[in-house]
Amino acid sequence: MFLALIFLIFFNFFGLPGVDGATCITKSTCAWTDFTLPLCISGTCKCFNSSFVPIRSGCGLQMTHRPVVSAQQGKTNQVISGQSFELSCYFDKYNDYYTFEWYLGETKLSTRSNTYTAVADENTVGSFTCRVRTSARLLTSPLSYFFEVVKLGGASGQATSNERPTIYVPTNSAVGGSTVILECNNIPMGYTDTIIYTVNGVNTTYSSVVITSANAGKYVTCTLTSPSAGVTYSRPTSAVGNLPRLTTSISSVSVVVGIGTSQRLVCALTPSAIYLQSSPITYTWKANRIHVHTLDNMMIAKHT
Repeated sequence: MFLALIFLIFFNFFGLPGVDGATCITKSTCAWTDFTLPLCISGTCKCFNSSFVPIRSGCGLQMTHRPVVSAQQGKTNQVISGQSFELSCYFDKYNDYYTFEWYLGETKLSTRSNTYTAVADENTVGSFTCRVRTSARLLTSPLSYFFEVVKLGGASGQATSNERPTIYVPTNSAVGGSTVILECNNIPMGYTDTIIYTVNGVNTTYSSVVITSANAGKYVTCTLTSPSAGVTYSRPTSAVGNLPRLTTSISSVSVVVGIGTSQRLVCALTPSAIYLQSSPITYTWKANRIHVHTLDNMMIAKHT
């Protein structure tokens, strides 16, 4: 049984591409392992039970969680014809080495990473799914739900997009003189044309805004160029957002766990330190009510 598992691992990751489920002619060609029974049914070796799924070398234990396919941050599921687009297969339920599998419709794609990149044409868009496999425990996930990529423009693409962009302002408050970077989100993948930002009634192509008493709290929108690449946007302008209001002090302080580790602590400010540029910041940490100057499991930031 041990040798059978070794072969199962080897062929699962290094074997020749093939359909899922080890093919067979008679039951003698199906190795009985922890996951695969010596039963040949309709040309495929039978799995131990419904908790296992066919893989090309036999069967693997199926995970309960599905991965998720998504577009780049801030983008819709639409892509401009002839432009590059990137999708991600997200899965974080197990700490293990993953091999990713991508499908466009029923066709298995060659990439094995967590991202898939292509140039949009009639052959590269459609319904995408992905799944993951782990090496150490021979686990396999269910397929993700379908993520439909729609082509805009070109010979066979949609001529009109009904999606509306959204304006993102990264903070609600800031010290005067701070710079905020606006983001125009919910736009098609591959959009490379001009974005117009309207700040307090004035149009600009710059996304950075210096906050002053004259513009603090004022209205802001973003607008896509229409038509663009043969595409018309039925709702090219976002709903109204607001620039941050002026502040002269820190409104709240909290300790949060740093991303990717349970040992690093971060002192989080509202507004964030980058919007307090004109005010020097000194951080004082306490552990059990005792002042701490240095502590290995804390990230003690000092702004001077």
